[in-house]
Amino acid sequence: MTAPRRASLLAVALALALPAACEATGDGRGSSGGTPETAPTIVAGGSVTFGVYGEPATLDPYSPVASDLTYALARPLYRSLYTFTPDGEAVPDLVADLDVSGEVATIGLASARWSDGRAITSRDVAATIARARPPSGLARIDTVSRRGPRRVVVSGRVVDWPETLARISFVLPANEDRSVYSGPFELRSRVPGLQMVLTPNPGADEPPHLDRVVVRFTEGLEFLIGLLEDGRLDAAWLPSSVNLAQRLDEMELQHAAALGWERIFLDLSGADLAPRDSKKIARVLDRAQIQTGFIRDAGRISDTLHPEPGVSGTDGPYRRLFSNEPGEKGPALQLSAPIGDELLELIQRLVQVQLDSSGFDVELVNVDARRFYGEWAQDDPVEGAFRRAAGAPGWRPGRAVDLGLLPLFHVETALAWRDPVQGIGVNPTIEGPLWNAETWHLTAEP
Repeated sequence: MTAPRRASLLAVALALALPAACEATGDGRGSSGGTPETAPTIVAGGSVTFGVYGEPATLDPYSPVASDLTYALARPLYRSLYTFTPDGEAVPDLVADLDVSGEVATIGLASARWSDGRAITSRDVAATIARARPPSGLARIDTVSRRGPRRVVVSGRVVDWPETLARISFVLPANEDRSVYSGPFELRSRVPGLQMVLTPNPGADEPPHLDRVVVRFTEGLEFLIGLLEDGRLDAAWLPSSVNLAQRLDEMELQHAAALGWERIFLDLSGADLAPRDSKKIARVLDRAQIQTGFIRDAGRISDTLHPEPGVSGTDGPYRRLFSNEPGEKGPALQLSAPIGDELLELIQRLVQVQLDSSGFDVELVNVDARRFYGEWAQDDPVEGAFRRAAGAPGWRPGRAVDLGLLPLFHVETALAWRDPVQGIGVNPTIEGPLWNAETWHLTAEP
């Protein structure tokens, strides 16, 4: 990572973190008047333990079982062609220059190296593009050719090349050596079911402030909040839930949330349903009741599978499906949700009540988040699944309706942390919570 970009990340992180620190006092107000306080000093080194919900089935972003958590944990380990800022702007990372002519783009690579000292070359980029699969933007590339060690020419039916090259575009070694890294951190160790430990990458352009980041895998929101309250976590990525901000205020934790591109939807692709049956389900679902009871001010109803910020960000072709009218009896149906995601489990139970009242025979099935977002996301062993998914600009589909996927809500992305950790800021795109981990730091009172 270049020094100018790292300085920019630090500025963005501080801008995001400071307002959140004021809001975390419990009354939503910052201090005013009085004698200005001297800013805390940054402590060199130190360790942060960061909690996440679930555990990724893989750290390979192009594996069939990769999940949003995979992408989030890969972010500090691997550099990308472009990345997304918190407001959704695509900014260059490994790309030094980009020349676009219609559906053809010529990419010039910045000078960068792997942790073993080897240069990152066009061969690595070409091999990565060959491996990429949806939802990676690289999967939209039809042809790729190399023009020397630092230049790649790609083509495809792409409208916005920077956005496409920012969407899950981690560049991996062409030789598939998973022991080398290009990001600010490298993976020192991983204990399945418990944690992974990140330490500074000695080959990074600029070293991170921290000596170590421990990512702790947990089983749900209540575990995350409890570990934060007890001081066994310094910070955490929290799935949005009922009255989450108020609960964090009561514990006097710093927190921040942003309504970006995260969504909740009902995945019916694992069911062998006739179109009329999918329409029956949508017709019966009372999303307004769920919104009032559980979502509240942490999100809004969405009529598109890919909501985004803005007044019209939830407009889409699904609006007419959700008429909230009594429907005729429907088929037997299994509805699943991941254990520990409080909000999805609440939605699951209320939807069961709504469907039962219209003559559906609904069975609830729950499983741990690792399987739910890993193997189960691929195999679809149950008919229906309530899922969360991250997003970013450029994912919005056309006007076609996919009856196998029913949009429900556009929800906030949330983080919480304790003093003396600073530099944390919400990036509500696919980049995840570790998007600027190299700028995280500890502070000491002057």
